[in-house]
Amino acid sequence: MHTFRILFYLVCLIPVGVLPLQAQLMPRLALSAGVTERPHSISINSDEAVAAIAAGSSVYLHKLPGGELINQIDREHFGLEAAFDASDNLVIFDREAVVFFDMKRFELTKEITVPSQLAGDKNPYALSADRQTVYATGLRAGRPTIWEIETAKQRPRIKYTHRSEDTAEEARITHISVADTADTAFIKFSDGQGYLLKTGARWVTALNIPEADTYKAIRPDGNLIRFDLIENKLTNIALYDPVTKSVQKNIPVEPTYFPKLSKFVTTPGASRYMIGHYSLSLLTIDFQEGTANITEHANSYLATGLYPESNHALIVYDNYEKGYITEKIDFRTASVLQTFDSQSFQADHIIGHPDKNIIYVEDKGKGIKKIEIGDEQIRIEQYSSMLDYKPTRFVAKDESLISVTNPVVNSYRELIFQPLSSDLKPSSQAIKIPPQLHKGSAYPISSLEISEDGVYILINESRGSRLIDRSGKIIWKSELKDGVVCGSIGKVIYPNAALDLKTGQIIWENQSPGDIVAINQNKNYLLKHRTLYGIGREVEGSEFYRIDLKTGNQISYDKLYHLKGYLRKSASTSEGDLLAIAYDKATRIYNTADLSVKAELQSKGSNAYNGIAFFNDAKFLAMLNFDHEVIFWDLEQEKQLAKMTLLQGKEDWLVSDVSGRFDAPIETQEKLNYAIGAALVPLEAYFDVYYRPRFLPDLLAGRQVQAATFDISQLSVPPKIKLAAVAGTKVLTSETENTISDHQLTLNLASHSPNAPVVEYRIFQNGKRVAANTRGLVVEDDILDANDNADDISYTNSRQVPVQLLPGTNSFRVVAVNVQGIESAPAELKVHFDAPANQKTTLHLLAVGINQYQNEKYNLNYAVPDANAFQERITEIGSPLFDQMAPRFIGDTQVTKAVLEKELAAIQAAAAPQDVFIFYYAGHGVVADQGRGDFYIVPTDVTQIYGADDQLAQRGLSSRQIQELSQAIPAQKQLFILDACHSAGALTGLSQRGAAEEKAIAQLARSTGTHWLTASGSQQFATEFAELGHGAFTYTLLQGISGKADSGDGRVTVNELKAYLESEVPVITSKYKGTAQYPASYGYGQDFPITLP
Repeated sequence: MHTFRILFYLVCLIPVGVLPLQAQLMPRLALSAGVTERPHSISINSDEAVAAIAAGSSVYLHKLPGGELINQIDREHFGLEAAFDASDNLVIFDREAVVFFDMKRFELTKEITVPSQLAGDKNPYALSADRQTVYATGLRAGRPTIWEIETAKQRPRIKYTHRSEDTAEEARITHISVADTADTAFIKFSDGQGYLLKTGARWVTALNIPEADTYKAIRPDGNLIRFDLIENKLTNIALYDPVTKSVQKNIPVEPTYFPKLSKFVTTPGASRYMIGHYSLSLLTIDFQEGTANITEHANSYLATGLYPESNHALIVYDNYEKGYITEKIDFRTASVLQTFDSQSFQADHIIGHPDKNIIYVEDKGKGIKKIEIGDEQIRIEQYSSMLDYKPTRFVAKDESLISVTNPVVNSYRELIFQPLSSDLKPSSQAIKIPPQLHKGSAYPISSLEISEDGVYILINESRGSRLIDRSGKIIWKSELKDGVVCGSIGKVIYPNAALDLKTGQIIWENQSPGDIVAINQNKNYLLKHRTLYGIGREVEGSEFYRIDLKTGNQISYDKLYHLKGYLRKSASTSEGDLLAIAYDKATRIYNTADLSVKAELQSKGSNAYNGIAFFNDAKFLAMLNFDHEVIFWDLEQEKQLAKMTLLQGKEDWLVSDVSGRFDAPIETQEKLNYAIGAALVPLEAYFDVYYRPRFLPDLLAGRQVQAATFDISQLSVPPKIKLAAVAGTKVLTSETENTISDHQLTLNLASHSPNAPVVEYRIFQNGKRVAANTRGLVVEDDILDANDNADDISYTNSRQVPVQLLPGTNSFRVVAVNVQGIESAPAELKVHFDAPANQKTTLHLLAVGINQYQNEKYNLNYAVPDANAFQERITEIGSPLFDQMAPRFIGDTQVTKAVLEKELAAIQAAAAPQDVFIFYYAGHGVVADQGRGDFYIVPTDVTQIYGADDQLAQRGLSSRQIQELSQAIPAQKQLFILDACHSAGALTGLSQRGAAEEKAIAQLARSTGTHWLTASGSQQFATEFAELGHGAFTYTLLQGISGKADSGDGRVTVNELKAYLESEVPVITSKYKGTAQYPASYGYGQDFPITLP
């Protein structure tokens, strides 16, 4: 997960310091995620929209209810805690400071130094019941001290300094709680002493409470919460008045082993509920009802946070197999309401293909993904059958993975060979091998090593190794471990010896220290590495020993001092000539022959925290960072290209770069959000500005990718929009049930857009764009004052748009677009029109085919037959679906811009909202070289396709014109099919045009709410084949609508046809052309049937 980190530095002295650092409200990917570090505290803000989970040295901010990680705040010290104050700003309690973080501006406002009482431990703290005051503990002049800090003013005042002789000199405050209404406070010390304090202008000691460990906190009425234990079993909870020394109330508990309370949280001031846990037990106390319950769990509880407005808690517990689990529970019943699963594929191991643009990433809990970056597409295969097979190695020769089951259990293990070649279906070969036992227990398998030809497998175990062949036959055993098979030189190389591959006899021995990091069989040497540590185990440098593979003699010794930070991961090429070592802030690529630096890749953070691998002849390097993202580097240019975020779904991925450009399947884009501050904004809001289809394939191929229109750091905050509707005198909103009998209503729109004015509203009805004059709205909004409450912002740019309703449910979705092209999160409204739905439907079809162009070099062979065939087939097998069929065909010299506009205008006049419109085009299509990059349908009278944008604009039909015509056609269901191709003379620059055309069509589909199915586009020929009688795309299209795309319900829908084309067109083109052609399809409207074959 991309991690936007806000770093803090301690620059202030008592009493107050202000940090100049301000966080940039840049978009960052927000994925649902659980906790990945051991948590210390959980706090939830008042509207239950954000949870702050303090873990390790960071505070993680999660959006509720979904659990998306929207930001994290990093500190230097471990053991942080955090809590929301009355204004829902965040107070962070560090080891030596209290930090205030403004959640609206997302910036640090103040840091107050509070010297730690105990080395390596944090200071206890408390908040008042109204959360307007913080009570911080620390040391002042060597004495335990309490400071009062009003969260609004953020100025500390000393309230109490401890001077009692009853407390040991070295004792420190371990607990503080405050009873606001009783004007008292309760503190406990590390020596077991406790004190009741009288609060006020200056706090004073009122009463000594010895053996204070049994007292947990003070309630608003001044009573202490006491735990009564018998033989370490909790039997009773007493509310104890320390002044009268009497028990005011007993809450009996079923005797349970509960020797201490590890952590507890309460409703403000412990007014009603208290939730605590110890090990596997969760305790819930209801002070009002006088009840207490203990629930046993199979896992250890670590942290708990209460939802302020409901009887719910957010808990984190430790599961031995799955790690930290985050759940929302009803704490009265301990029933689980929600589990916060990670949305991302948690890759923790990476393998690169030595010769191809293919990498394999492995998630310990989910299996393996094969990522193949082709010339135009990214193809991903997921092999969940590899689940729990450890460890894993790659066999280059036959593109398979080998892994082992039962690496620890005392039973037969199985070596699993899993072919992962793109043209093979997953299958496996299993070899049973007996466990190697020691005192009745099986040795754990630490690694598998495979010869280059895949024939020999070395099983490295904790107490030796075994060499077997592909049949499972054990060739020999050795007490040596951590070996590597070198088949081309007939040896197995261990850190301190070499054995004969066939006999297992020792060839040579070498006593130099270190681990093997590279073996170069061509030049007969191996490289060993040992890390050098200084004071406090801080990494200082590395020793490298180069050993002769033939003799075992040491060739050279080198000592290198590291870049600042720890060595994270290392990897070598398959030939052993290059070695990559990843440090915290950079990765160095060494030539293993002389340890000269080939490249140094600068990066922020530990960019190879989870793995590193070369691929494709060491042209590129792939790294797994801390957030399990794959970072791609070009080694020749020493440049980071992009990063890939993998999600749990097989086809779900996102490629992005630091400028904001991205590529992802349309279905994935609809699932993802960016976080800006604490707000979630759909990834689609940035589609027009940053979407770059074929992004990673183009980068790896060295093709130029269109730069970002705006640097992501310069973006304005996305607009906000409000939507309501008026039908007669009735006002309709998203919160009301909206059923009306009138066929027309008026949408009322208003927006707020700080710094970047709104220029357009886009209105969609049942997914299809509604024609409305809402462009050119450039009206300056009132800028949100920095002191305004976000709920009080002003909405301007009001528009009223009349719309016609369809019988049944009408779903409206509206977005506002600002001058930078950034969209708002959509506003949605549903209205049910109570009217009969027995209106007749018509299929309006316009089929266009052009074989003959005025410039004969552009002539085609099968465009007209393809268009005719589609018209005939859809009319024949689609007629049972519709009351009327209205087909139109134009071809060859008839096809001019004027004729196209005339035909579309006629359909606009005849179509009704319940109708279906299908547009089929076979001919040339192109993206203009200059201007806005519009896609053009090329009529017959265009004599120059490239380098004559003025002619295209005059005679071609642009995507923007198609958008306007589509919006004007009332039919709610629309499908556009383009079999657009190029002649042999139009190849120049096609590599760059392919992605541009794909984006133009994607924008067109998205902006109109329609479906688009297209052939290969301008980067490949959509070649016609004499064997098929049609172009490959239209041939497959005709097969699909004739029934082969049907999933089994007797009809073919647009989405079924899309899936069929995507799977079959590559097969057909590979068979008849030798090169796979991949169609592009985009669908944003509602799915609908088009034929009943």
